[in-house]
Amino acid sequence: STAPPGGGTRETIVGMIAGLVFFSIALLPSFGIVGSMRFPDLAERFLYLPSVGVIIVLAFGLRWLARRFTVRAAIVPFVILTVAFTPHTWARNSDWKDNLVLAGADYEKGVRDIHVLRALVQGNLDAERYYRAVEICDRNKRKLRDPNFGNKCGFAFARVGRYDEAEKTLLLALDKGRGASSV
Repeated sequence: STAPPGGGTRETIVGMIAGLVFFSIALLPSFGIVGSMRFPDLAERFLYLPSVGVIIVLAFGLRWLARRFTVRAAIVPFVILTVAFTPHTWARNSDWKDNLVLAGADYEKGVRDIHVLRALVQGNLDAERYYRAVEICDRNKRKLRDPNFGNKCGFAFARVGRYDEAEKTLLLALDKGRGASSV
């Protein structure tokens, strides 16, 4: 037997499974397994990749619906999904505007991961929002032992005139950094 034009059911199933596998693998950077390694602040930026897997699944599913019913019957669910998810996509894209906004959105949601704190303090320093950077450092003093975070906070303290605290924090970061330099 020959497959109908445009591929058979077996091809459709294989294509949809491939899309689901792509989707699953593309989610890995968002999990602590991969995301906590060397590129944590990039992990969420790469979350658009799972949408490629979803598009693969949708494409094969759309093709199957079009062959099984009509092209119109296949397009209607696609249009409904597009309309339903567009507002969420726009809202999340505004969170991804830049590193400061992205880290700020995570921080407001309760994420106090050291990588988020570093990005948030650095973004505020870059934007010359020194008091906001200091506020974050003050709220997360236990994490000043992290050399990178402590260094950023030390500079923030100096920018607002808290020189004794800046010196203490920078020396702690330098001391901890020396211990971590062999990594």
